[in-house]
Amino acid sequence: MTRRTLIVMTATITPAQGIGNSVRVDPALRLSEYLEAFRHYASLPDEWVQGILFLENSGHDLTAFRELQRALGTRKQIEFLSTTTDYPAEKGKGYGEFLMLDQGMSRLRALGWPGDTQVWKVTGRLIVKNMARMVRQAPPAFQLYADFRHLPVVGARLGGNEWLELRLVAFSLDGYDRYFRGHYGDGYVIERAFFDRLFPLVETRPKGVYPRFRTQPELEGFSGYSNKSYSSLEYRMKGALRSFTRTALPFLWI
Repeated sequence: MTRRTLIVMTATITPAQGIGNSVRVDPALRLSEYLEAFRHYASLPDEWVQGILFLENSGHDLTAFRELQRALGTRKQIEFLSTTTDYPAEKGKGYGEFLMLDQGMSRLRALGWPGDTQVWKVTGRLIVKNMARMVRQAPPAFQLYADFRHLPVVGARLGGNEWLELRLVAFSLDGYDRYFRGHYGDGYVIERAFFDRLFPLVETRPKGVYPRFRTQPELEGFSGYSNKSYSSLEYRMKGALRSFTRTALPFLWI
């Protein structure tokens, strides 16, 4: 194992008034979810994950996370960064998250993480139960490794397609600078804006770009948009179907 792998957890513990597309806004509930997810990622095998960067953009006190880190006794390199809190809520969650990521990736550079570091950005409230397997089965080197939702012919007409999945997305530090830095204002629904800008990479396929995960992410937690559990029958059926098409029909996202 020679590649360096880092998980970046993005967090907004106390959402600002006016942030749309979210019904899960109770700070105490969100804090408990972030703590459980942090416990999960900090406990992953050091062989596969060497560090965690926890980013938070609402100004919430992060003492509970530092206390949990000490209690776990993890050997991972863990950094906490409170980023800019002053951004227009009407720009949306994607604006705030990728503004936060711009600052976080600069912090990693300052700490000496090399440009080929493999970064797995996860929405911090969510647990990717099979994260170690996701990392283990990833390409040996990548600039961008993500799920581009795309149904040929149908396109965006059914909703949720023509979409870059951002709950979990992976990139190298160099890849972040190439494909994401400075683009936090591209659109209110940033998943669609990023898809529109980056989907041509799927066809030209430059070196280091992989437009579909080899492994279906297994999520635990609740959707901020619908408040539905990712462990519900509905989501488990979707996951099973997507796992099948990932190998049998990799050009489809259903």
